Amino acid sequence: MQQKVIKSGSTLKRAQVINLRLVTGKGGCMNSNSVAESYRQLKEKAAQGYWAQRILAETGYLMELLYGKEDDTGLLIEEAVGLLEQEYEKNGLITPEAAERAEQLLLPLSERAKEYTLICAAHAHIDMNWMWGYQETVTVTLDTVRTMLRLMEEYPGFTFSQSQASVYRIVEEYAPELLKEIRARVKEGRWEVTASTWVENDKNMPAGEAMARHLLYTKRYLSELLDISMDSLNLDFEPDTFGHSRNMPEILQKGGVSRYYHCRGYDGEFLYRFKGISDAEVLAYREPYWYNAAICYDMCSILPEFCRRYGMKAMLKVYGVGDHGGGPTRRDLNLLQDMAGWPLLPNIRFGTFREFFDLAEARRDSLPLVDQELNYVFTGCYTSQSRIKAANHMGEARLTEAEALDCMALLENGDYTRAPGFEKAWRKVLFNQFHDILPGSGTVETREYALGEFQKAMAAAGANAVRAMDFICRSASETDGLVFEDTALGAGAGSGVDDGHGYGFSKSEMGSGPVRHVAVFNTTQYDREEMAEIMLWDWDREPDQTRVCDMEERELPFQVLERGSGYWGHTFCKMLVWINIPPFGYNICRIMPLPADRIGLQFPADSRTDHITDEDLCMENDRIRAVFERSSMKCVSLIRKCDGADLIVRSKPACGFQLITEDTSQGMTAWRVGKIAAVKDLNGECEIYEEGENLTGIHKYAAYRLSFGSSSLHAKISLDEGSDLLQFQVRADWMERGSKLTGVPQLRFCVPCGYAPKEYRYTIPFGVTDRPSQGWDVPSVSLACALPESGAGALALISDSKYGFRGFGETLSLNLIRGSYNPDPCPEIGEHEMRFAVVVCESGASELAELSEKFLHPLISRSMGGYPRKSAGCRSFCRVEGAVLSAVKAAEDNRGLIVRIYNVKDVPSEARIYLPGRKLEAYRCDFMERDQEKIDTPDEETVLYELQPGEVCSFRVVLR
Repeated sequence: MQQKVIKSGSTLKRAQVINLRLVTGKGGCMNSNSVAESYRQLKEKAAQGYWAQRILAETGYLMELLYGKEDDTGLLIEEAVGLLEQEYEKNGLITPEAAERAEQLLLPLSERAKEYTLICAAHAHIDMNWMWGYQETVTVTLDTVRTMLRLMEEYPGFTFSQSQASVYRIVEEYAPELLKEIRARVKEGRWEVTASTWVENDKNMPAGEAMARHLLYTKRYLSELLDISMDSLNLDFEPDTFGHSRNMPEILQKGGVSRYYHCRGYDGEFLYRFKGISDAEVLAYREPYWYNAAICYDMCSILPEFCRRYGMKAMLKVYGVGDHGGGPTRRDLNLLQDMAGWPLLPNIRFGTFREFFDLAEARRDSLPLVDQELNYVFTGCYTSQSRIKAANHMGEARLTEAEALDCMALLENGDYTRAPGFEKAWRKVLFNQFHDILPGSGTVETREYALGEFQKAMAAAGANAVRAMDFICRSASETDGLVFEDTALGAGAGSGVDDGHGYGFSKSEMGSGPVRHVAVFNTTQYDREEMAEIMLWDWDREPDQTRVCDMEERELPFQVLERGSGYWGHTFCKMLVWINIPPFGYNICRIMPLPADRIGLQFPADSRTDHITDEDLCMENDRIRAVFERSSMKCVSLIRKCDGADLIVRSKPACGFQLITEDTSQGMTAWRVGKIAAVKDLNGECEIYEEGENLTGIHKYAAYRLSFGSSSLHAKISLDEGSDLLQFQVRADWMERGSKLTGVPQLRFCVPCGYAPKEYRYTIPFGVTDRPSQGWDVPSVSLACALPESGAGALALISDSKYGFRGFGETLSLNLIRGSYNPDPCPEIGEHEMRFAVVVCESGASELAELSEKFLHPLISRSMGGYPRKSAGCRSFCRVEGAVLSAVKAAEDNRGLIVRIYNVKDVPSEARIYLPGRKLEAYRCDFMERDQEKIDTPDEETVLYELQPGEVCSFRVVLR
């Protein structure tokens, strides 16, 4: 059979499938239009009472199945419809007697009707904290489970399917006595576990690594809890998820999942092969009706057309009360059992998702191939309840950094004991990726619980990261150093962890005295020569009396950012140091007083002249030159020095903020970004107040503030030496509220390009994807890049806390805050800290991946308590080339390290994993960390592996 391939833009309307021949009358004979019309009117007027609904359901099914065939079945159907029509005209209803006569008339068609099967799979859609708090989620879950177990006692043939590891975790924690019965029903084959992810999670915003952890922790947990095989968990059940990334097939395949059930995000086929960038495929079923459904009389009507279209003899019917749990009711089960005995319907029976997918597998090769992302729906969910979005970004980033530091400590010294608590912390992040939590479509209770769980995850990440860094610092020290009678040691306790721009790790002081040492860590795979922020406590030297160098006595440029006092009895000095850190490693800098013979006579530094000007403001380093119009603080020129290309031009000023009012006519304001009703150019229409600038040194910046409505915004624009990034650190005091009458207020950052982009490139889980210009927000894990027609430099917009990007016309923009009003009436009121950047870059996939990883994972500094050994200093523990590093973590069974990489290129790439000075064995494994094949290590320190385009691969590296 010729394969049907569905590409982007090709859709199939639902009306073409559901009751296609019946509604149009096509394909029939013998006055088929009049018969179809007669039946339609009977359905509208006479479908009352058991027997009337029964015969109309049977007749409708037979019309779809057989009417129009070149035999005498059409005559029987016409006669039956005529009989029912006459009865209705005579009595105003279809009597039981008339229905039975019509059924007897059609009995010769029973055998053909029973050639097909409707497999009825029961489930309970339990939303994690959608319109309620966690206490209600627990109650809903336990009530549902108890009900299902009781129904299984009453109905011996009843089968039930339940997704989400979080559901089973609730049972284990709050009602463990139910687990014994669940295990027994699982063994019987009557309770089907359809969970392969911790929750029914969003498929666009979580990073690829989080997707892998869903599969890892869910399968390990459930296989142990319920005594089932990991391989049996091969279905990703996502009935209500708001769209599906292009890389889902690759991710699922590497997690041992080959089947996909969904409802939203696509209007095409119902049964198909979903193909990813890597050519990986999963067998997908898109729910023709809705996942929260009851057993109803006409549920068989589309079965014939479905089976004709896909060459099947069976169709899946999903039923059960949901959202707030519940599952199937006695009414459902009684009606299902009754309909199973009707002679003119297909075989109707209790069943499972596995049964249906097993049958569909036999037709797999002939099914349509869908080669596109399954988006878009509910574009407001890329921005709504923005604090949850930021928490997800930070939670993912800090946990992977803490795991990387944990592995560095192990590689530094084999005596290190792996830090505890990573899985528990990851579970909290994964729970918050539920499709109503991360998308921001929940209530106040939803948001409060999510942010509380985020704090717990951050506590684990911070504790484990500091534990690992301190171990490395001690291992790199030869002595604890001298004891000084000062106040520095222990100062700054807790500082850094509440950094509004990223929730960093502790920057407390571990040293003391006139000489301090700070270790700076790089958790990415890239060699980095850039700024690292360090904090010194109770350091009273002025910048011109301070020297910073590395362990080889090379001077390191630095610049003091801030000095302060009154932090719980201590003073601090925050500075930026220009330092080189090798891949997946660290370097040490030394801060000390400048020798007396190098301190010159200090003249008064107070200014005796004015510098008040309306001239353009210019920030410049060795790579780019940015010019800002002072009256608006918009960028009017951004020149790449290597070729002189001006990527932002004065005729289209960029880097400004807009206050947009969204139309609310479509409702569901948390879910949907409404059409633009009004736009206010905040930089152009509001008064700008300059708050200081420094256009010299290695960190140049300018700050300003503006007010609008009841809100204000403070922005700091900075450019570091050697950097291509114009960074924006923004604090918004947001007091704007949305309503049906006034619309939804939205804060947006806009960057019109000085060239005409051909397309826009976005990061997605484990990859990138290109999209055309589109007038709506689209999801991106971290950045959007405006692709130039030629290979010249490009502009990109990158964020470490936002997901709603837009590439439309010639403008890149980022949706920062939305004041939606339902279901959470005030989701954004208060202060918001955010960090994003406009970048001059190359637009290749590998270059964008590098840009993203560096921005999401800034350098991390930690004060050292001792004096470093003479041999200590710059060290790299692991190098990865030819692929993007997703994570380095300790194996769950403590047998070596897990290194996960992926290929963002559209061509094969030879990946190289190198652990200098370490003899190793390597095994390719799946996301559950099960070894699949041993990999050759040509020099005992290196793993070589050819990755296909879009492929994700995990390796177990065992140190010998």
